[in-house]
Amino acid sequence: MTVSVDAVWEAIDGVIDPELDRSLVELDFVRSVEVGEGDVHVALRLPTYWCSPNFAYLMVGDAQEAVARVPGAERVRIDLVDHFPASGSASRSRRASPSRRPSRIRRRGSWTSFAASSA
Repeated sequence: MTVSVDAVWEAIDGVIDPELDRSLVELDFVRSVEVGEGDVHVALRLPTYWCSPNFAYLMVGDAQEAVARVPGAERVRIDLVDHFPASGSASRSRRASPSRRPSRIRRRGSWTSFAASSA
């Protein structure tokens, strides 16, 4: 099943920045959305690379959960681009939902990827 790009954008629009109390879409934090057969890749870029890590990971986790609920989204990857923990020391992963295994965190260059796979 092909994932609807509009449905992904709508899902991300429901994710709220906990500090600014506005949508990630409204704040222009979404760098890109790519979809394929069951695959969704979203790149988020926060306004500064030093945004609080706990808020950054909350937003990435919330985006992961929201996009995972989109019909047809079987594999979801949310990348946090150009954020200082992405190239720093180890950090914790977030559970996408109770029915999914804990996320894997991969580091490549200046981004951190959170990917959840079905149990």
